[in-house]
Amino acid sequence: MSVPEARPSHQAEVPPEVLQQYGWTPGAVRLQRLVEAGGFSGAVLYQVESPQGRFCLKRHEPGLLRADQLAWIHAVLEHAAAQGIRWLARPVLTRSGVPFVECRGAFWELTPWMPGKADFHRRPSRARAQAALRALARFHLAVATFPDARASGYPPAVLRRREALRRLQHLAQEAIPWERIADAEVRRSLQSLWPRALERLPELLREEAAVIRLTVPLVPCIRDVWDAHVFFQGEEVVGLIDFAGMGLDTVATDLARLLGSMTCPGHPWWAAGVEAYEQLRRLDSSEQRLLSWLDRSLVVAAVGTWARRLCLEQRQYPTGPLLQRLRWLQQRLGRTS
Repeated sequence: MSVPEARPSHQAEVPPEVLQQYGWTPGAVRLQRLVEAGGFSGAVLYQVESPQGRFCLKRHEPGLLRADQLAWIHAVLEHAAAQGIRWLARPVLTRSGVPFVECRGAFWELTPWMPGKADFHRRPSRARAQAALRALARFHLAVATFPDARASGYPPAVLRRREALRRLQHLAQEAIPWERIADAEVRRSLQSLWPRALERLPELLREEAAVIRLTVPLVPCIRDVWDAHVFFQGEEVVGLIDFAGMGLDTVATDLARLLGSMTCPGHPWWAAGVEAYEQLRRLDSSEQRLLSWLDRSLVVAAVGTWARRLCLEQRQYPTGPLLQRLRWLQQRLGRTS
């Protein structure tokens, strides 16, 4: 499993009650906090070295998830595993048989240490992009028989993206306090993205009236699946991680996230990725239309989201991952039509 840099951390960061739920005493395991891991959700990840092997322990930010959501996600993952999908980072059950621990206001989740490396951005290739999209199709096929899946419905992803575009539209009418961003490179990057996002906003808003009426199959979708969540050995997918955003939605939202993080519309890899997905699961015309709109609206809405978070809410994020995300937006906005 390829991870960010790790450093020793104080045992006190992980409550002993959490370790005890997995049959460990604090002295029986070695913990390392994973620097700049956990994405932008505020989650904290630890590498756990134990007599039973290596694991990843995740502390979910208080208030972002409910116990019933985590239980539902676990049920989906178990359903997928029962359909033969073995490469998911499924939670390890506690001694009492539950997939997470609630302790001191947070949820703690233990998963196996996945094989391979999440290194698509270092070793990108057409074959790897196709392998990732085939893995995604297999997951969608497996969870299509989950009891909550629906044959037809309005996808929540469209409503969420509509709200994000509306927030960007309102934010565009305000004076943005860019000076509140302390890091000069972050500030310059976001400021350069701002006019390019606003330029593309009207077209997305015009298309919105049509896409919001589309009905498609709704299945459990990961909804926050990026290239950094896919683990490879060579060109084979051997692991998929991070399901905290999972919910019932259109498969197009997963394709937009994953394919959009690996390549862009118009690039040969985009068509190759869609073709690889459709070798296993065909997209209907509504899903194809949603894929295009969700991909483009994701890129544009993200600029508004970062402007709000950094300038108005003044949230703090690790500079390295933030700059990497802004560079991705620079690449995408340079080509988004």
